[in-house]
Amino acid sequence: LLATTISKLKDDLANGENVAQDLEDNKELAEALAGQMSESEDSALAEVEELVEQLSEMQTELSETKAELASTNEANNGHVAKLSLLATTISKLKDDLANGENVAQDLEDNKELAEALAGQMSESEDSALAEVEELVEQLSEMQTELSETKAELASTNEANNGHVAKLSLLATTIS
Repeated sequence: LLATTISKLKDDLANGENVAQDLEDNKELAEALAGQMSESEDSALAEVEELVEQLSEMQTELSETKAELASTNEANNGHVAKLSLLATTISKLKDDLANGENVAQDLEDNKELAEALAGQMSESEDSALAEVEELVEQLSEMQTELSETKAELASTNEANNGHVAKLSLLATTIS
């Protein structure tokens, strides 16, 4: 009877040691999974911070573009004022011609000025249009990149949810 009891106690002790080892293994697995979750969360947070920084840069770039566009509009307004002045000059020259003055050379000079101004206005408009198109293209590329990053973040969140489910299952198993 004593030998049977001792044998049973030895078996119970061996089983207890096995359970203790299983619990230790499960604890190590839980710690590893917790570490992986923390790394995933840190990575996702870093990605979100990077997206916020990119958005801020895009807003700064948009503000700069608006400032450049305002500057271009001011330049165009200056050209309009010059054209208005040119129209007044042409009107005066017509009056001078009606009075019999020889203004052929003045008209030729004013014609060249008008062509130069028209050429400058056309170049300014073409340049401003090219800049706006380039900025629109850059904005589109940034939006595409933002969408891709959001998809990656969603994937990371799904992976984290899987880790949480495993930890819950492990916690339930340990309990």
